[in-house]
Amino acid sequence: MNSKQQVHQYSSRELANRPLVEGYTIDDPTTLDMDDGLWVDRRPNGWRILISIADVSRAVHAGSPVDQNARRQGFSLYHPLGNTPMLPADMDRNRLSLVEGALRPAVTVEGVLDDHFNVIETSIYRSAFLSSKKLSYETFLELSGDPSHRFFLWDQLAAGLEQQRRRAGSLSLDDLSKGLRLDRDGHICGAGTASHRGHRFVGEAAIFANRVVGKYMRDHDVPALYRNHAADAVDPDLGPRLLYNVRDAILSESDDDYKAAIKRLRLWFLRARYEVDVKGHFGLAVNEYLHFTSPIRRYADLAVHRNLLAHIEGRAIVHTRDDLSALGDHLNTRNDEERNFHQSEMYKEVLYQRMSRRVRSTGAVFDNLHDEELRMALFAAHHEGIENCHLADEVKRRAHRGALGHVVAYYILNDVDSDAGYWHDLRRACRPDKPSLIRSFAQSVAHWAPSAKLVPRCEGPAFGGLVPA
Repeated sequence: MNSKQQVHQYSSRELANRPLVEGYTIDDPTTLDMDDGLWVDRRPNGWRILISIADVSRAVHAGSPVDQNARRQGFSLYHPLGNTPMLPADMDRNRLSLVEGALRPAVTVEGVLDDHFNVIETSIYRSAFLSSKKLSYETFLELSGDPSHRFFLWDQLAAGLEQQRRRAGSLSLDDLSKGLRLDRDGHICGAGTASHRGHRFVGEAAIFANRVVGKYMRDHDVPALYRNHAADAVDPDLGPRLLYNVRDAILSESDDDYKAAIKRLRLWFLRARYEVDVKGHFGLAVNEYLHFTSPIRRYADLAVHRNLLAHIEGRAIVHTRDDLSALGDHLNTRNDEERNFHQSEMYKEVLYQRMSRRVRSTGAVFDNLHDEELRMALFAAHHEGIENCHLADEVKRRAHRGALGHVVAYYILNDVDSDAGYWHDLRRACRPDKPSLIRSFAQSVAHWAPSAKLVPRCEGPAFGGLVPA
């Protein structure tokens, strides 16, 4: 939120009869739409955890123009050129966001666990949440390493919850030292070692709350939109070995190894789906699972909030089973569209890492590359300031034979802003074809470059931001 923007203040009347719950928000430093606040108490014989979620359904009424727009979009979009919130900016970043130091309407899931992390009792209620501090994942990491700080115990709770799920067969593989992990939805994504404890704590808290709400709605036969996840051709016991095999294949210079790695990733997990029937979540090894913890960012969570609170408060259900079934189909389609896009972004990032290693190698060859690989090699060379003579020779050879792909030549002629002799020679080799290039480029894939300038890592690529949360 802009520092000059006035923070919305709720009156005591608006939050009357709500118990006060305090906690912290933990997210990336630039995040403004904070919808979950957390707190943990260590007890003599166990734990108490409170997950407070922004009370969005209080402000966004079903069928309103704001609601219709949110339902149509399905979720907030996060991309390099700017985010597209699901809700209007004032709601997304101010009135509903759990802003530090401001009292906010929330829905709290409270759980009491024993020393072995078994659930003893749970409760769900509307609350008034006060964020004591907005923390980054890195800050959590630093403080959780101090045995005298409360976050040291919070990290122990997260580790215990994760281990409990892993014993039940969860594929939440802890390979954090190599930059790979599974998020709260069972998707492979990146997690640098500098902040993984914070990600784990927030993720485990979200999984806990989503499980509690899912079980409540199933036990009380409240219509809900569950997040079901199936597996295909993979035994959970094979998970660790598969993860290492996939990573090794991606790091390999062999195109066959790389293609095999992508195939294994796709075989490993089928896509999670929104459905009205409970089928369980294979990746997380839980029976009843749904999305509840991000109603600012996901419409499925908002629909769950409405029916949950209506049941608890004795009101009529807002979303019928038929309505939720239609909503699930719509959100599944929207998720597929976005995931297909982000998978292409993942492919480009991995391809960048592979081509970066190749252009930095003095003995690498480029005559076996297809056009997309060649232009990515050129992008990596330009970005990293590398003048690989073998790469230049291959470009000139293809240009001389008239076999240089249009988008490759277009990149050299129009997107490279270097006056170095290396690039001047390549532009001269491509220039005879420039008129036809411009006409043909409109029919080509335009956005092939990585979404951000990547810093190559010697330990290999990491996956990041692949799918909507």
